[in-house]
Amino acid sequence: KVAVIKYSQGATSLGTAAAPGAWDPATGRTYNLATFANAGHCYAGLLQLVGQGLQQLAAQGDTYELRGMLWHQGESDSGLSTAAYKDRLKEFITAIRADLGQPDLPFLVGELIQSSYATTRAAQQQAAAETPNAAFISSVALKGDSTTIHFDTLGQLDFGRRYAERMLEFGPRMRRTIGHWRLDEPTLPWTGSNYGGILDSVSGTEGVLYGYTQT
Repeated sequence: KVAVIKYSQGATSLGTAAAPGAWDPATGRTYNLATFANAGHCYAGLLQLVGQGLQQLAAQGDTYELRGMLWHQGESDSGLSTAAYKDRLKEFITAIRADLGQPDLPFLVGELIQSSYATTRAAQQQAAAETPNAAFISSVALKGDSTTIHFDTLGQLDFGRRYAERMLEFGPRMRRTIGHWRLDEPTLPWTGSNYGGILDSVSGTEGVLYGYTQT
């Protein structure tokens, strides 16, 4: 079984040491949730939510192992230089691994949309390449929505497949079960057989649904 603990907030940044953003580890570690200050609040919220999620799993009688973290952020840091954002992202990875007690936790960095953010995208790629047990997930050919900032629905589904495929390479060997279904509509929502898997990219009215079983 796979449990996903999701924490997100739009328009938030890592910032710099001089002007820390919502994802800043240093301020997040000492954050007072009652203050509603911006600096560090996402980092503090992430740690809190992960802790609550793991406690809930344990209370249900489940055992668990942290398998990795998926990271998609950077638009609000696009004013930073490539070197500056790269260093801040590497600091974040080191900090979150330490605070979760997982020094080798796989960390996947999702590339921002191709239509913009060249400086930040270069930083993301460099940070992943320079960090052990990290990987860069390309956004090449993924479709964007009308904002040119975000991916559209199909782009997000395809991106999820890319994340999943790469994450599986970090863990135990997996066996893939592939089920095919036909979509009633070329766009969401659709109906079809439920294989309990992960949605893959959709083309026209055909799709592939992937499921994974540990071997």
